[in-house]
Amino acid sequence: GSVCQTVFQADQFIDSSNIAALMLVNNWYSTEPSSLLKRTSSIIKKRPQSIAKEKAVGKIVIQCLGVKMKEEMNYVPHDMQEAIEATLAKRFYQTEWQSGYLTQLGGNTETPKYCYFVLKGADLIAYDQDEPSYKIPLSRATRLICENRIMSERPAYQYPLLKPDTLIHELESIQQDNGRPISLTNRFQLLFGEQQIQFSCESVDELNKWVTLLTVMLTTLPKLPDWIHIWFIAYKST
Repeated sequence: GSVCQTVFQADQFIDSSNIAALMLVNNWYSTEPSSLLKRTSSIIKKRPQSIAKEKAVGKIVIQCLGVKMKEEMNYVPHDMQEAIEATLAKRFYQTEWQSGYLTQLGGNTETPKYCYFVLKGADLIAYDQDEPSYKIPLSRATRLICENRIMSERPAYQYPLLKPDTLIHELESIQQDNGRPISLTNRFQLLFGEQQIQFSCESVDELNKWVTLLTVMLTTLPKLPDWIHIWFIAYKST
């Protein structure tokens, strides 16, 4: 039978791996008198048995992670590490890494187009009057060029060299560090095979942030497992 039990709030572990120290308690331990007392209890009027008070009998340290999975999937992660990496990959694709106004030339526009862009996960999303209009998927980009220099190039065989936690840490470090100027101009180009899209930033500082983030993402994108639940908004791609 059971020796002890514990209670905890499961929602505190959703999408976040936490380690908790929990108290183990027992409130059904025996309160019956010993056999010696039983032999002499015949001359004592029996009293109603009192309910045992909850008693702490130990402590347990657990690591928990709540992951919302797709209903149609029957797959279960093999271990905690696999579940954690999937959750971090989900976090990467749901994070807005950079945003600002850019002037786009190429792709779905033959003339310079000035609009607001958000780099969410691995998608460069263009907005039109506060509504998402179309996206430019970085997973299809093959090369990043700035001042005629190749800043980053996708390997022939895409392979995530960095684990999601390492990639997220690197990207967050870039967001907190202005770094050194990359270019004297404020333009960069993304190549998609034979197609090129040029972007102009409002300042060299803005260019520095965009190019540094894109340089990392172009070579390494975490794999998002098909069993984990994540919300995506559909946009037309350019």
